[in-house]
Amino acid sequence: MDFLNRENELNALEQAFEQGGFLPIYGRRRVGKTRLIQEFIKDKDSVYYLAAQEPVNQQVREFKKLMASHINDDYLESSDISDWKSLFTYLKQNMDPDRKSCIVIDEVTFIIRKNNSFPSYLQKFWDNFLKDSNTSLVLSGSLIGLMKESILSHSSPVYGRRTGQINLKPLSIAHLAKLFDNFKQSIKLYSLLGGIPKYY
Repeated sequence: MDFLNRENELNALEQAFEQGGFLPIYGRRRVGKTRLIQEFIKDKDSVYYLAAQEPVNQQVREFKKLMASHINDDYLESSDISDWKSLFTYLKQNMDPDRKSCIVIDEVTFIIRKNNSFPSYLQKFWDNFLKDSNTSLVLSGSLIGLMKESILSHSSPVYGRRTGQINLKPLSIAHLAKLFDNFKQSIKLYSLLGGIPKYY
């Protein structure tokens, strides 16, 4: 499917990337968060990690492997680091603060569900390294309540750190109509499927 609309969202992501900012993205499932992120990072120096509902040590292992490749660190990949606090401490000491890049954690709520201390570890990583570096941070989640509670709310450890946020909404009929030559057909489809790109 063609990538439609989302100009404002892409601009917000570009601004976060240029400023080394911290941008959470939230919205219902299948609304296009992952596709938006993929479009944004396709020409960027970036790390993209899609979290899964699996044990903490497995989540850390997968992210550690991606980061080891990103910073070209063979020791990190083979190390026995198996918790988020230790991993972020290591990255703080070994990442290049001047390298312009983006770290994306997609479905971050799957991590928070397994370890509710994750936002605290992330806050320390941000405060002690990322905020003064050229690395931007993008967090995405489909569990809207948990995103608001753990990332966006006043009680969140990372509250006040974000440089923006995106509440991704379904596409409008005006944008989806560009997929079809027949406007009446697009109206019928929109009445059935709404603005969820995945359904088209």
